[in-house]
Amino acid sequence: MARPEQLDLFAPAAAPADRSLGGATSSRPRPPGSLRLFVLGSGSGGNALVAEAEGRRVLLDAGFSAREIVRRLRLGGLDPRDLEAIVVTHEHGDHARGAEQLSKRFKLPVWASAHSWTARSLRRVERAHRFQPGDRFELAGFRLHSFPVPHDARQPVGLVLESAAGLRLGLVADLGRVTRQVLEALTDLDLLVLECNHDERMLETGPYPWPLKRRVASDLGHLSNSGAARLIGELVRGASPPRLSDIVLYHLSATNNCPVLARETCLRALGRHARSTRITMTCQETPTGWLEVGSQLPLRHEAPERTA
Repeated sequence: MARPEQLDLFAPAAAPADRSLGGATSSRPRPPGSLRLFVLGSGSGGNALVAEAEGRRVLLDAGFSAREIVRRLRLGGLDPRDLEAIVVTHEHGDHARGAEQLSKRFKLPVWASAHSWTARSLRRVERAHRFQPGDRFELAGFRLHSFPVPHDARQPVGLVLESAAGLRLGLVADLGRVTRQVLEALTDLDLLVLECNHDERMLETGPYPWPLKRRVASDLGHLSNSGAARLIGELVRGASPPRLSDIVLYHLSATNNCPVLARETCLRALGRHARSTRITMTCQETPTGWLEVGSQLPLRHEAPERTA
């Protein structure tokens, strides 16, 4: 019997490809100052994405194994050596699982909040950099702003990354509830990656045991579709047109959510801005294509067939 092909983590990948949202290769040149995003996958089994500006890249969360992250990077035409750093939002396995091995094998620095480093998933990382929620610092050509978020982790944070050209990306991966501090941090974004974890009715009637349902729905749990929609509504209220051109719905539950429900709930929250704000769905099994802020691609509201 032939042996299965083994992935060589150290072999260089093909040159990075410019991909549209659907994954098709595009020859369209990227303008100076562009901001791009590549979501490797999102769900309870793992979360990770790459932010790129001016040809420099940072990995935000590393929730898959190192081998799986390398495989998915290559689907986007990337090599781990193309990354300059890893930033982890919190220590849970679906956000930090591959950080130690990626850092070790590719000599990547890892940034996380101070208390996150006491967790087993991160404590053996050698190239560790600590920050406090609320800190601002420069990394891989981005200006990063971290801010505290309510979630049942040791010291979870959301992130805003601003490119040298002033384009702003916000990431809230796990969020129990929207606080004033969260809302203020996410103001004036060009692209928002936002948890849209569950439909409240599906969670209530679904198969989870009651203690887990209570945890997910709590103020330290996960953001529902309606919670995400309320936040989106606040962010676009009064803007004509809003600066927010792209929303990526993240961390959808396979058990307690449906991509169509999540998409439609958030589209309603956009109201009259639905035609000027693009919504991209993510899923567990496959990466998105490259998403470029300010691109002239047609607005895309389709949901993937499967999610997790």
